[in-house]
Amino acid sequence: MGKIDWSQLRTAADKIAEQVQREIEKKERDAKGLAENIVILRTIDKIIEELPDSEVEQLTYLYPEWSGAGVNLPKDKKLRRNGKLYRVLQGHVTQPDWTPETAHSLFVPFRDPETIPDWQLPQGSHDAPNTGDRVRHNDLCWQSKIDANTTEPGSDPRWWEEIDCP
Repeated sequence: MGKIDWSQLRTAADKIAEQVQREIEKKERDAKGLAENIVILRTIDKIIEELPDSEVEQLTYLYPEWSGAGVNLPKDKKLRRNGKLYRVLQGHVTQPDWTPETAHSLFVPFRDPETIPDWQLPQGSHDAPNTGDRVRHNDLCWQSKIDANTTEPGSDPRWWEEIDCP
């Protein structure tokens, strides 16, 4: 067995240590940049959740896209799916088959409360107009007198009141 050249071994070890140190510093910079991006994203999330409803529809692209991959969604969270904005009706963890288009007890299409939407036949009490809700129907505007109003506007004055359209 030959003599070990300790100076060469030390030089090689020093080079490896320098490479490791550079990698550590790069990872730390990357982690710091990632942390800064997370702070920015959380700030954006907070801002868009506090937007007045009248401004939400113009900024739909800022809201997160729905995912069925076990995401925890709190009540009233807004999110996108296929270009439409939805509001969460009750907090839940997403599943692939509970999409905003099919899980009507979990999601409702978002709409600005100042806008009077066209009346659509409700699929159930979850999407039926409530007391004070306004709709357009047959070129007139109507306001519901009851909660979970599944009747057609104008069909019975006990359930709907005709109002001036803006």
